[in-house]
Amino acid sequence: SRAVASTVPDDMFRLVEARASVALSRQDLDLEEVLISALGDEEDADIDLVQRAATALSIAWQHTASSSSAPPPVVEIDAVLSGVTVERGRRAAQRPIVPVRALNPLVEIGLEHVVLANQPDRDSQLVARAITAVDVMRASRLARPVLGISPCLLDDHARYRASLEADLTDTQERDRWLEFLCRCIARGANQSADRLAKLDRLRTRYSQRTTDARALQLIDLLLSQPIIDAALVAGRLQLSTEAAEELVSTATAAGWLRPFAARPGTWIADQVLSLFTSTPNTRNRISQSA
Repeated sequence: SRAVASTVPDDMFRLVEARASVALSRQDLDLEEVLISALGDEEDADIDLVQRAATALSIAWQHTASSSSAPPPVVEIDAVLSGVTVERGRRAAQRPIVPVRALNPLVEIGLEHVVLANQPDRDSQLVARAITAVDVMRASRLARPVLGISPCLLDDHARYRASLEADLTDTQERDRWLEFLCRCIARGANQSADRLAKLDRLRTRYSQRTTDARALQLIDLLLSQPIIDAALVAGRLQLSTEAAEELVSTATAAGWLRPFAARPGTWIADQVLSLFTSTPNTRNRISQSA
C-alpha cells in the first residue's frame, strides 16, 4: 500500500467495495454502469447509493486516519448514505453501543459488525460494512483505504446473511462468523495487494511509452476512472475540448483505450477495468435467493 502510494490512486478500490456492499442490500449493478453514470446526468437511486457509499468510505478513512483512537464515525457514515450533508465540527450523539474488548482486534471488529448491522436503521448493514472495512484497515495500520471486504461477502451472500442472525452468546455460532469474516479479510487483502502490484506495473509500462506530460496525466486519470469521455478529460486535465479529443485519440492508437460501444463518445481502459471486474457478476444468484 505504501510502496505505490504515489502511483496508484484509491478511487476504484473504494468504488468496488461500495458496489459490492450495496449489492448485498439492494441491486448488484455492473461496475461499468456505475462508472458511466458519473459521465452524465442520469438519475438512478441504486447507482447514487453506490457513489454515496464510496464517499462514506472516504470520509470514514479521513476521520479515523486523523487519530489512532478515533471512534468509528457511525453517525457521519449514516448521514452520508442517507444523502444528508454533515457539517464539520458539529458533533452528533452516537448510538449507545457497548464496546467489546478482545485481545485480537478482529474479534472486536467482527462482533461489532453484527451489532451495527442489526440496528433498526434502513441502511444499518451498509454502515456496518463501511465501519468494518475502515476499522480493519486502521487495525492493520494500512496507509490507504484499499482493502475490500464486501466483494468476498457478496460471493457467499447466503452465508453472510445467515451469519448476521448468529447468536453471539453461542460460542460455535460466534466462532463460525468470525472465521468466515477473517477468511474474507484475508482474501480481500490478497486481492488488493495483487491489484496494487498489477496497476503499478501497468502504469510503468504505459509511462515508458511516452514523454508527453499530458499523456502521463491521462494515465493517472485512467487508473482512477477507466471509463472516460472527452468532457471528463478536458475538465480533469484542464484542456480544451479539441485537445482532449486529440489526447484520447492518441491513447486509443497506443492501445490504452478503445471506443465503448455501449455509449457513443465514450472510451474504456480495458486493462485497468479488468483488474477490478475479475469476480463474476452475482446479480442472478442474488435475485434468485432473495
